[in-house]
Amino acid sequence: RQVIAARGFLRYTMVTTLLFGGISAYVSNVAYLINDLYGKPELFSWIFAAVGLVMALGAFTNGSMSKKLGARKCIKWLVISYFIISLLLLATNLLNRPIPNLYSFFIGIALLLGLNLAIEPNSSALAMANTGKNAGVASAVYGTSFFFAGATVGTLIGYFLSLDILAFSIGFSVIGTLVLYIVIQDKQL
Repeated sequence: RQVIAARGFLRYTMVTTLLFGGISAYVSNVAYLINDLYGKPELFSWIFAAVGLVMALGAFTNGSMSKKLGARKCIKWLVISYFIISLLLLATNLLNRPIPNLYSFFIGIALLLGLNLAIEPNSSALAMANTGKNAGVASAVYGTSFFFAGATVGTLIGYFLSLDILAFSIGFSVIGTLVLYIVIQDKQL
């Protein structure tokens, strides 16, 4: 009960949950996007590897950024960047209907997922920061929440993707908007 009542815990668990929704939407739909929608199955492994490399760079870069700025300042700037890139991806998708350029689309997705892996460790640390003797319970609630609810968010994005690729860009923009709103509510920023 004490864990769930903690605002910081809830705030940053929601951030990680939403971001996991984006990552799960990508992982569960990337083959469909590349192979079926774009009709470029020969590029699948190259695109998947390139996006994975950007994600690894995001996680690696976060370590040095967090040391210099601290988790709160770091997450603030990373979330602002995520929000801006998600809107640029949406604008690109809207301007290039019905299907955006393969490379610009996946560059946008790669940047968002790289930021995702830079944001998540900070979000996790901030969620768990004041759990103290309840850390075990907090960790269980955190993991279950972000995995179950995040996978549900990813499933919703994937469902609407079957109707139009625009759903993917809209999904990431909604995630970026909600995450930014949640983070800026932190009075300690």
